[in-house]
Amino acid sequence: MAAKVFVTGITGYIGGQAVAHLARKHPELEIIALVRNAGHVETIQSVFPQIKTIIGDLDSVEIIEQQSAEADIVLQCASADHPVAAAAIVKGIRSKPAGSPPGFYIHTSGTGILGDPSQDYGQPPDRVYDDIADIKVITSFSMDRWHRNVDKIVLDAATSDPVEQPKIKTAIVCPPTIYGTGIGPVRKRSVQIPDLAKASLRRGKALTVRQGQNEWRNIHVADLADAYVSLVEEALKGGGKADWNGDGYYFVENGQHVWKDVAKAVALYGFKKGHLKTPDVEPLSVEECLRIQGDPVPGPAIWGVNSLGIASRIRRLGWEARQPSIWQCISEAVDVEAEALGIAL
Repeated sequence: MAAKVFVTGITGYIGGQAVAHLARKHPELEIIALVRNAGHVETIQSVFPQIKTIIGDLDSVEIIEQQSAEADIVLQCASADHPVAAAAIVKGIRSKPAGSPPGFYIHTSGTGILGDPSQDYGQPPDRVYDDIADIKVITSFSMDRWHRNVDKIVLDAATSDPVEQPKIKTAIVCPPTIYGTGIGPVRKRSVQIPDLAKASLRRGKALTVRQGQNEWRNIHVADLADAYVSLVEEALKGGGKADWNGDGYYFVENGQHVWKDVAKAVALYGFKKGHLKTPDVEPLSVEECLRIQGDPVPGPAIWGVNSLGIASRIRRLGWEARQPSIWQCISEAVDVEAEALGIAL
């Protein structure tokens, strides 16, 4: 009987790409996707006719619990910040009959958790985290860190289980700045670089948060999707060579950037295309950036903090990045945002 994978976030940027890669490489899997409305069901089934859909959202606790209980693997790509859904997945998996093989929960977080809220925005980094060497630090951050409240639900899911017979095995996938146009059925756009390009185009000048000397790691969305596939494949082996539960924390990255350099690349390309008034980059205050980009993803948080996480653990499974670098994809992001704003290309 085919293994069953329950997926949330198939209409999103990460989830759509991950499912596309998974369905292409493993057509034998039975994939069930949680979808918010009938319109999206039609879109998904036109692209993935083999995928079953069930209508609901991240607050549909009973549906999530039931589907998680019935699935061999749960792939949660819908939100890094929804504790209700995370708790429902854990409860559903843990409700499996006694003696059942463990259920696997692969959760999406984000390296925003590495951003120290006490550090000034726009300043150079003072710390790099390795997901093997620094695992105890990464999994013990204070609750004021971005994503930490949901990470803790996932990390605590198996703490009461005997090591030799766990009911649940969890992994957290933690991507940094994601770039590239996605191939999912609905959302194909990331946030950080597209929103920086959009804000720059709207004001006619590129920007940084203060001096923009802060740094992030980065990953192409297709390389990120391959990391999810690698973990699903290990789960299909009963866990395989992957690390789970307390050690199951995976950064996924293949490069590093200073945000001022990204802003400069946006400025140079936008000026060359005639979209920007100048190739210069303007440092803005935190307050000015908040006026440009407020909730739900505030500009100072996504452009102004440091987030450097080294992906040692996923590389140990044989994962390799193969896609173009972030610098080869900035022009594409500017073009897409210019077209969306009605600016002639």
